[in-house]
Amino acid sequence: MARRPVLTKKVHFGEQTCGYPVLPWGCEVRVTHPASRVELVRKEGRMNITITFRHMEGTEAVKKHTHDKVAKLQKFLRTAMTAQVTLAVEGLDHVAEVGISSGSAHFHAKEHSQDMYASIDMVLDKLEGQIRAHKGANMAKKRGGTTAAQFAVDAEHASPVSARGSRS
Repeated sequence: MARRPVLTKKVHFGEQTCGYPVLPWGCEVRVTHPASRVELVRKEGRMNITITFRHMEGTEAVKKHTHDKVAKLQKFLRTAMTAQVTLAVEGLDHVAEVGISSGSAHFHAKEHSQDMYASIDMVLDKLEGQIRAHKGANMAKKRGGTTAAQFAVDAEHASPVSARGSRS
């Protein structure tokens, strides 16, 4: 018995496919037979993670740990992310350096420690903080909040003490 080919169609958020709403973030619809049910499959191609090892041999365990940790950052970003991870040994220190691009946003962090896994975890904690701060600043801007520069100017005008510490 010959297998029928799987038809794949890209659909956009909000489209109806055979009566099923499409999930967000680039899902794929697979139809094995027109009369069969529609499968909505989330595409894993939303991120591109490149891991580079310097002055050390890369093991599958470190690759998997790094990939899993970096992939978790995608949930904070609205667009597909591209990450460049560099894992290196410098003397006795293990260095993890990560650069992430997502749309027009770019994030970068670097950490040193005695253990590679600890370096990876610390650098990703830093990046998570950067992404959260960026997201918070963007949300404040959209909601009409004041920027840090505007707040500093307002505070300087309202305060009787000038920036040098003498009274005006």
